Amino acid sequence: MAKQLDYILFSQYGYIPSDGTGSSIAWLSSYHDINLMGGLAGSLGASPTLIVLDSLIPYLQMDYGNPECIQKNSQPDAVELKRLKHLYLQRIATDRDWWFLQLPPRSSIVSTPFSTIDVKEYEVPMFSDDVYDFLDRNALTISLPCRLITLTGEDVEDASSLLTRDLEALEGSITTSQTSSLLLLQELEVSMAWTYRIIQCMRTLASTQLHSYKLSVKEQEDSVLALAKVGAWNSLEWFMAQVKLEEMQSLEVMEKWAAGALDSLQEFDGISQELNMSLTILDFILSGTCGRRFFSLGTCGFFLSVLLRIYTV
Repeated sequence: MAKQLDYILFSQYGYIPSDGTGSSIAWLSSYHDINLMGGLAGSLGASPTLIVLDSLIPYLQMDYGNPECIQKNSQPDAVELKRLKHLYLQRIATDRDWWFLQLPPRSSIVSTPFSTIDVKEYEVPMFSDDVYDFLDRNALTISLPCRLITLTGEDVEDASSLLTRDLEALEGSITTSQTSSLLLLQELEVSMAWTYRIIQCMRTLASTQLHSYKLSVKEQEDSVLALAKVGAWNSLEWFMAQVKLEEMQSLEVMEKWAAGALDSLQEFDGISQELNMSLTILDFILSGTCGRRFFSLGTCGFFLSVLLRIYTV
């Protein structure tokens, strides 16, 4: 896997490998900006500046796991939990390790130099199906934000106390990666129903970000091919189009992976109610409207990869 991410190459040199041999990221920070500069994906770290709380409100606009919107007067405990979620989001909002996942290159084969390629031979780089095996193993490493967003008082005893203790651990830390082993929410076992909500949240955030581009992945692929047709191989416009395409493709595979995982999880007990409450979440977000089995986040990726293989045979 490439060490230097394509967005960093472009920001520094105005260039990325147009044959798909570079490395991109899929990210879930749909409603706030994180400083992308920093180098390697394994050491991205966080900004020491906390994000303004109001900018994080959209992450909590859907009360996942609740049959109806939380009401202040009738559900004081749920309101307090939501307040703590808001503060927790602020603490992890600038740590890229929780929001960004480095993906494998779309291609492992270095192509012939563009100057010698016939325009009719040029093919837009795309992810192979192997990326979904990678996501089976790794996607849930960035699920902490959605684990937080979808937490309810039914998922864990005294959820507010748990978040309060995590906030105390985070308070003196510049990056959450420094205290990740101490975060109770990170180590907590989750039920199948909660897992369903977590992955639904990941799908919604990836889809929201993808829809922000205002055009489809196919339309962006056509834009790249149109530039190739007029011979704009090494222009700034060409590399900008390639970066945009790579970003959109990365979000698309994350969204598709989550959709497949949700389909597999529907086969398990305790999921039907979560499914009924989650079916319209994506539509609400995009339109601007506001039996238990347990396993830890550390084993979740492996477990889901097994599920996906069982139910796609």
